[in-house]
Amino acid sequence: MFGVGVKGVRILLDVHDRVGTLLGITKIMNKSGVNIISDIGFESGSTYLHTVLIRYRRNAKSG
Repeated sequence: MFGVGVKGVRILLDVHDRVGTLLGITKIMNKSGVNIISDIGFESGSTYLHTVLIRYRRNAKSG
């Protein structure tokens, strides 16, 4: 579930708390040829922002 033991890159994002934000992020990552291993959302202490931790790796075919 969390990709334990799978090597990858972590990116930490502060994003607006809006419907479709995670979908937009994943569409951009998909176009970039990456495989999302896991994503976890955290409260950021702000009413309008959330923090998202995404682990990913490049697909073998994308170079």
